[in-house]
Amino acid sequence: MLNIKPISEETKKSLSTIYNICEPEEFSSPFELAESVFNKCFHLIPYDIRDFIKLDKSDLILHMVMNAYIFQLTETEGHVNLSHALIERFYRYFELAIANEKAYNLFGNKGKDILRATRKHISNFITHWDLPTSGKDSRIIPVFLVPLIMFQATHFDAHKVLKSYKDSQHSWTYLKDIKELSEFLHLNFYQNFKQLLDHFPGFNEIIHFFENNQISYQPLLVRILFEREYQLGLASKIATLTIYHSKEIQNRLHRLLSILAMLPNVSGRLFYLPFILYKSLSAHFLRDLPGGENIVLESDQEKLIRIEAICKDLIGFALITIPVMESYFLYFWKRKNMKLDKNVTEDLNSMISKKYFGEDRNISEDTIIKGPTNKIIGSRIDGVWELPELPFKYFSEILKMLNSVTFIKNQYTLNNIHLNPHQFLDKYGFDTFSLIILDEHNTQELIESVSDVVQDNFLDFLFKS
Repeated sequence: MLNIKPISEETKKSLSTIYNICEPEEFSSPFELAESVFNKCFHLIPYDIRDFIKLDKSDLILHMVMNAYIFQLTETEGHVNLSHALIERFYRYFELAIANEKAYNLFGNKGKDILRATRKHISNFITHWDLPTSGKDSRIIPVFLVPLIMFQATHFDAHKVLKSYKDSQHSWTYLKDIKELSEFLHLNFYQNFKQLLDHFPGFNEIIHFFENNQISYQPLLVRILFEREYQLGLASKIATLTIYHSKEIQNRLHRLLSILAMLPNVSGRLFYLPFILYKSLSAHFLRDLPGGENIVLESDQEKLIRIEAICKDLIGFALITIPVMESYFLYFWKRKNMKLDKNVTEDLNSMISKKYFGEDRNISEDTIIKGPTNKIIGSRIDGVWELPELPFKYFSEILKMLNSVTFIKNQYTLNNIHLNPHQFLDKYGFDTFSLIILDEHNTQELIESVSDVVQDNFLDFLFKS
């Protein structure tokens, strides 16, 4: 998931031919390059979703630059050897935080040797993140990723429950073990993560494990990766925006909207959700409705038909459009030997923080369940990440569907379709004549065909009524 590799000159030429992409104009900053790539690839965005994608194109620009920043950090920053001593420091930190009531005891079975289990799970998380290899030592990881991997390893039981896409004996046993903490598992889990992230710069007990005693602190980047991993903000947004629908319609919407898990731009997908659901390109439109009583502008059946079409387009957007943008940006960024210096990364962090990851905003259950509809919509139309104080039961089924989509995308290597879409279509039964037609720069038809094949062969269960 983090082994980002720039494409070769040959692959770049292939993508240019397949998708009819012109080279970007001259640029002097990564933001100029990202905007140029967005414009050159705009024709790859499916027609029916272009309006709300264009409305917040800055999100994809920031996403491309952040993607390059991840690559730069894995290439240039120091690494840490995950020794038993370092692992123990993190485990003892949480023991102390729990004792001081600054963290929740999510360790589960008290008879289990958690420290020993943590050591055992470290290598699994390194594999899970698909980190670039560093010699033969599989315990070496980039410095900036240390807090996230160590958090996951110490909280592996909770991680396993939150990442599950089907019911399991483990989930049932674990939730029983933590008893009263299980009701708000997602909130408690995030609180522990935030506690470590906030404390990390002053964690003096671990400094000597880092090269030159330098701790790399990238809180925003780690937080984005946390959301990409656990999708708590996305599940929360889906749950709260659909809470007033009937149970039957909720279930249909939850399945369809889980397609958003395929998108790597975690802040953009939060922004897209209200427009997908409420068919409005004006953030002020819903806010200005008196009492929110007129927000239902179409029947449930009309809404489902429209959203189903949008979600099918999102498949191609996720598997073709965004990966091509990422590849093109990274290729030209690398070719020009650009680096994201301190000023650029500070600007990047500031823009993303202000736009999406501001102060944590926890909305109470009472407000969500009993409050006026316009307040619910108004507080979430801007796409800001937030975790409402709803019980975990409101999120568990949504999380399972989101995790199922993520699993399918990774397990069946759908991430690489954009490199050779015709080969993918041929594998799944497209006839020669159809492929020849698609070769004539019919990029919209090509992307639509990929969406159709992926839906029919991998994601059909989400579209069934």
